[in-house]
Amino acid sequence: SALPSLQQAVQDIEGSSVEEAPFNVYFDGPGFQDVEIRETLRGDVGLSLAALVMAVVLLTVYLCNVVVSLVGILMIAIAVPMSYMLAAGIFGVSSLGVLSALPLFLVLGLGLDV
Repeated sequence: SALPSLQQAVQDIEGSSVEEAPFNVYFDGPGFQDVEIRETLRGDVGLSLAALVMAVVLLTVYLCNVVVSLVGILMIAIAVPMSYMLAAGIFGVSSLGVLSALPLFLVLGLGLDV
């Protein structure tokens, strides 16, 4: 993928003085949007895992039971794959786009917020 080298070139240009590079560089095209979304999701997954671990710890302290805490988190996490399986069975959806991963963060956030 050429995106990392292009991003590095932009950082080099933007890091220089305004007199040397008085312009902004934007990338566009069919492949760049998917790559940027994947990179953002990759970063967000780490943050979500940290929040998930913190939620398990807090639930364990609140409920005084590790098993109940883990089962509760597991039930929340299984909601998204189950919905995809139902969509595939009922509507015949055979492939998922990049943006299909976003409901995972939404369901985990709403499920842990209750």
